Amino acid sequence: MENHKLKWGILATGNIANQFARDLKLCEASELVAVASRCKERATHFANEHGARWVFDDYEQLAKSEAIDIVYIATPHHLHYDNAMLCLEHGKHVLVEKPMTLSAESTSRLVQTAKAKGLFLMEALWTRFIPAIQVAIEQVEMGRIGQPRHLISDFGFKCERDPQHRLFNHEYGGGSLFDVGIYPLALAKMFLGQPHLLASKMEIGPTSVDEYCSMNLNYERSKAELYASIRFDSPRAFSLMGELGKLEFTPLFAPRQLTWTIGTAMFTESYDFEGTGYQFEIKAVEQALAAGLLETACLSGEFSIQLAEQMDLVKNNASLERGLEQVFEANLLWRPTLV
Repeated sequence: MENHKLKWGILATGNIANQFARDLKLCEASELVAVASRCKERATHFANEHGARWVFDDYEQLAKSEAIDIVYIATPHHLHYDNAMLCLEHGKHVLVEKPMTLSAESTSRLVQTAKAKGLFLMEALWTRFIPAIQVAIEQVEMGRIGQPRHLISDFGFKCERDPQHRLFNHEYGGGSLFDVGIYPLALAKMFLGQPHLLASKMEIGPTSVDEYCSMNLNYERSKAELYASIRFDSPRAFSLMGELGKLEFTPLFAPRQLTWTIGTAMFTESYDFEGTGYQFEIKAVEQALAAGLLETACLSGEFSIQLAEQMDLVKNNASLERGLEQVFEANLLWRPTLV
């Protein structure tokens, strides 16, 4: 019944917020009731397009609204921590777009605050809830390709260098790692767990953001090679080779097909869906809250903290100097933070 629908507010009105709002309509247990933007005109246009009843030109007003159960935060990366903390402080459940924050320390603070207040908090790593990814993880865990040994994944796209664009603004959390490198890094964690050793290379452009990064992760019995770029296109593919076979899919963030090679036989399985795919993370949130849970089992606060620790290692342990041709390397022992 409508009275029991989860009432959402969306903070920001950019492209990803629009995609999220469209997919929210595919979720019968949820409804969009409010939107906030620094620009009232944009918020009003967004509300009219997606059917929100309440419009705010101040984020705190949305956070205080008693009409809202949960807030989806779709602001630029550098605002995630402050925006999420604002909503938690006002008693709202929170789904915050990836990366949850720009550091493991601030991610840990959000997780601790949510737990202390008895509120739901999740990083919007929608890829984890895409049906094909769900099946792939289950099948690999069941041994379909045997012991996983070698994972390769990449996410690159060409964006013209513009110092005013958020991707090339260091203060906005720009760069390839935070924007797209998080996808292959998160997939490696989903399929292989925690690495023992992480080695990284980064190319830093003239605006002081990483325009390309590569990451090599070692595990007890496997390894991962990961790549990300905002200066050139790449296949955006995923490949996991095991002792009995191989799993492949593309695009890595929302595949609709899985290709399995077992021995000499190749199988392609389809998992098509309506919309963009954000509805699956929304439904996971609905189910968790309906069950009285403050996080989902497959994407916990601890998962996000450990993922942020890996990104800290990649970005903080390389000397950052100007010059696109300068390449930096870091060989780093894995030391998880205890929360």
